Amino acid sequence: MEKTNKKSRVEKISDFFEFVMPDAITIAIILLIIVMFLAIALTGAPLIKSTDTQLSIVDSVGTNFWRLLAFAMQMCLASVLGTVVAKSPPANKVLGQACRIPKSVLGCYIFVCVSGAVLTWCHWAVGWFGVLIIARQVMVQAHKKGLKIHTPHMVATAFIICLTTGQGPSASQIAFAATPGYLKSLVDAGTAANLKEFYSVIEVAGTLKAILTQLVGAILVFVLLYKMKPKDDAPFFDGMTEERLNLYSQTPDLTVDKSTIAKRLSNSLIIGWFLGILLLIFSVKNLMINGFSGFGINEFNMLLFGLSLILCVRPRIFGELFKDSVMSVWGFIVQFPLYAAIFGVMTGTGLDGVISNAFLSIANAATWPSIAFVYSAFLNIFVPSGGSKFIIEAPYIIPITQQLKVPLDTILLSYGFGDNCTNMLTPFWWIAPCGICKIDYHKVMPYAVVACLVSFIYFTLVLFLW
Repeated sequence: MEKTNKKSRVEKISDFFEFVMPDAITIAIILLIIVMFLAIALTGAPLIKSTDTQLSIVDSVGTNFWRLLAFAMQMCLASVLGTVVAKSPPANKVLGQACRIPKSVLGCYIFVCVSGAVLTWCHWAVGWFGVLIIARQVMVQAHKKGLKIHTPHMVATAFIICLTTGQGPSASQIAFAATPGYLKSLVDAGTAANLKEFYSVIEVAGTLKAILTQLVGAILVFVLLYKMKPKDDAPFFDGMTEERLNLYSQTPDLTVDKSTIAKRLSNSLIIGWFLGILLLIFSVKNLMINGFSGFGINEFNMLLFGLSLILCVRPRIFGELFKDSVMSVWGFIVQFPLYAAIFGVMTGTGLDGVISNAFLSIANAATWPSIAFVYSAFLNIFVPSGGSKFIIEAPYIIPITQQLKVPLDTILLSYGFGDNCTNMLTPFWWIAPCGICKIDYHKVMPYAVVACLVSFIYFTLVLFLW
């Protein structure tokens, strides 16, 4: 009875977030309006006509609105190509065999979560979408063995573990830092002069403190969530249904139609493999020459592009999987201009400097990592994209970091941990898991709320001890 009451309280918390939080686009517009008013109130920014020292609100928005077009395309490709790799026929076949390994319910959870954590650390898109494919396969195999798994709980646990372990080489701010000159372009000239040209993936994501912090956090969250697992005789137990079984068992159509020249070309193994191998050779060559320091977002996407072409075997299959996955990135396309406008208002009016001074007044070298984490987690609720939000935050968190003499890699990780934490609550990021696994968003929120609260406390304390 006690567990039921506790679950009910968690559900009420999640219902509250759903009640007060509109869709992601509306939130982005509201945040832009708030930033405009703050710029006028705190910096005296003019509304329409710019001055010699300060851009107006209108000019700040207009001149920066398309600033993130290239980055929006990079993020779209990372998401879609990661999905294609996870859904490719060889991946499906290998996963189908591997997912037969677990013999118990606990074994199924451990298998899915460990796989997702490793994949996500390597690349967030491959991990996020790959773990959903793995979870579906595991639940199908578990159903055949007579094991009962509460589907919403499995999906929530697996995805939350991925969010907890997402600060690997492909994390936005880590990839930005590894791109020569990119961090310098986000800050003032004085700050840029004291930055290195780049910060390699190894010196940020590959440190022992970064890996251990995420590992311990993932284990803590997993244990707590597993204790919340509904009993298979509970009245609200939501296991494998006929609809889910049919959906989870679907595989790409491998039929080769050679009735016309056009269809022969679309099903040609040589055409897809030719380009795929070419891209992989270039990616490996670039990695050998420049190492991880030169391995940015474009290099990651090229590697995924080549790998997906090879794994999909035929151009037709690649095209079909790509097209099916495009719907998951519409949010990136439509929201990034709004984020660029927010960035423009903050930097063009001098609002970023006001915020920087406010944070500097309450921060010291010991507390700054935790404060940066809390601020990043809070802002992430309103700007649910690590890459675009970093564009907004970088102009003031990097100068503060320099002034307090805190290692930049620590703050880059603090920023990412903050994203990980409140991504668990943001409806935007649950669209794919709930859609791919055919579950109701409300059924995952009780677990997401608990995991977010636990992660918030854990990371705040750990970063203070760093």
